[in-house]
Amino acid sequence: MKKGSKFFAAFPGIVFLMVLAGYVLYAAGILSYPAWLTVIIGFALTTLNFIIGIISFRMAVKSSQIRFLAIVAGGIIIRLVFMLGIILIILQFLQISVDVFIFVIFIFYTLYLITEIIYFYLFKGKTH
Repeated sequence: MKKGSKFFAAFPGIVFLMVLAGYVLYAAGILSYPAWLTVIIGFALTTLNFIIGIISFRMAVKSSQIRFLAIVAGGIIIRLVFMLGIILIILQFLQISVDVFIFVIFIFYTLYLITEIIYFYLFKGKTH
């Protein structure tokens, strides 16, 4: 198994452990229900953003260089606007812990962004 394959095989397990740790904190009474719900919402939002990014990248790889750049750059802008809009709507209308929500978004967004970069880098070697 290649180095990149090992990373992507372990990645869902790492994310699962992070969510499981949040659940354990909730079950132990350390994390309140609104905070736990906030963790789930932040996790779901960033995961959706990550999945859309990977799908758009996979579609862009099959195109010419100019179209590839347009799809990837446009996808990034669309995803950022989508994330901003959804975050603003969630903060406005849901009674959630704002501090926890922003922290969870930051942690998972950073984790997924690093994973996307590694994915792009490893995929680059397969196209040449």
